[in-house]
Amino acid sequence: MAAVAAGQDEFKPGEFIPLTPPQPAPEVSFTDTAGNPATFDDFKGKLLLVNLWATWCQPCLREMPSLEKLQASQGDQVTVVAISEDRGGAKVVEPFVAKLGLDSYRSARRATRSSARRSREN
Repeated sequence: MAAVAAGQDEFKPGEFIPLTPPQPAPEVSFTDTAGNPATFDDFKGKLLLVNLWATWCQPCLREMPSLEKLQASQGDQVTVVAISEDRGGAKVVEPFVAKLGLDSYRSARRATRSSARRSREN
């Protein structure tokens, strides 16, 4: 569909074609590892890379260090918001992150999605 919008002659494989007009991110609430509530509005005006992940996810084991390097190299230019799908929350996520040595994620507001699940269930 995007190739049609851009015109077949203009389309290049792998090229990102933005949706026109841009759409806002959905309202999602989550809890950071300190237990504080957070939403995407907390990052308004910042470029976000949102990553849904879990400690039991094998591909996540490979991608998390890459996202760590991206966050460290980009500083304030991009914010990686890694939202864990683990049901155990911070008590499961923190040891995992420490074991992998993901230091930049500590300042990039790792989060658990427990509050988002609860709000959908209510």
